Amino acid sequence: MGLAYAAIFVTFGVHLPFYPVLLNHRGLSDTEIALVIGIPTLFRVATAPMLGIASDRVRDRRLAVLAYAVAALLAFAFFPVATGFWTILAVMIVTAVAWNGVLPGAEAIAVGLVRRDGADYGRMRLWGSVSFIAATLISGLIVARTDAGMIFWLLAAAFALQVIAVAAMPPVETVAAADGRPAVRFADLFGHGALIAVMIGTACIHASHAMHNSFASLAWTAQGMSEATIGVVWIVGVIAEITLFAAAGRIVARVNPVYLIAFGGLVAAARWLIYPSLASPVAWGAVQAMHAFSYGAVHIGTMAYLTRAALPGLAGSAQSLLVTFNGLFMALATFASGALYKTYGLDGFPAMALVAMAGVVIVTLFARRPQPQSAGSGG
Repeated sequence: MGLAYAAIFVTFGVHLPFYPVLLNHRGLSDTEIALVIGIPTLFRVATAPMLGIASDRVRDRRLAVLAYAVAALLAFAFFPVATGFWTILAVMIVTAVAWNGVLPGAEAIAVGLVRRDGADYGRMRLWGSVSFIAATLISGLIVARTDAGMIFWLLAAAFALQVIAVAAMPPVETVAAADGRPAVRFADLFGHGALIAVMIGTACIHASHAMHNSFASLAWTAQGMSEATIGVVWIVGVIAEITLFAAAGRIVARVNPVYLIAFGGLVAAARWLIYPSLASPVAWGAVQAMHAFSYGAVHIGTMAYLTRAALPGLAGSAQSLLVTFNGLFMALATFASGALYKTYGLDGFPAMALVAMAGVVIVTLFARRPQPQSAGSGG
């Protein structure tokens, strides 16, 4: 499973830091970049439940995830022939929808392994962060020696690697009824108010990263950083994240997942408040280390909560619902960040602190400690 996470996050390692740079290279404006990043996210929101339900209805979940990975690769292959804003947007909508099923499906498999075999989620997931570092660093060096157009080929190679690794994931059977449908309905998830509160609160905290994900690399470029330096700055945050993931097993055994999520949200708010005052690679690198908590602690807490509280037979559906909330809030925050960054530049980042704090309030007030389920309760 570590290999699958590694391959999946190679794609993220190229996409997250450099995709906005690729769009800028293709001649898109700041507003168009925000739209090309944000609009596909809305389509991801709309289709995530269907992808999750489909993965719950396939006895071997790997087959569904593999189909999504192959579709993402084929769709992205049309990016070079896309000309102008609208055709680029169309290609990326199809790519995003297909790609949207890969990580949630892999997460559902990982959660199944935790329940069935007592696997350590953090130690599986940290290989994703390790590969993210390698992909970001190598991509930065390659782009620095060539040009931003090379980012497409790096992403295409990453999508191809993802297909190979997904095919090699360990089998985890879904809990399906005899007629091929889940034992419970997708709508049953909405009957668990605390679970929904965790998902919405987590989505707010993750969405507060929207301006960072969309415009941090461009802001650093404007401050005179090279592509290689930008890669290093991203890597600092992921190294801190890896350290936290390595200790995740011990942390979730001792800390209520709700508290872990809320703490990460507080760190996120502090992070965005600091951003306008930063002006050197060293300062940016130091603050990037906060990513271990603003993202890592929130993600670990959320996965621990879902492992203990998600309904049997709906692991994929629960993951897809989480993606739906994450995608919806991220899209809205991304649209807002385009206008904020265009008008205020780095001074717009404190607005993201308000988004993170909203998540903290929701999780703190409406969530509660999940009740553990038995190891054999389903995948």
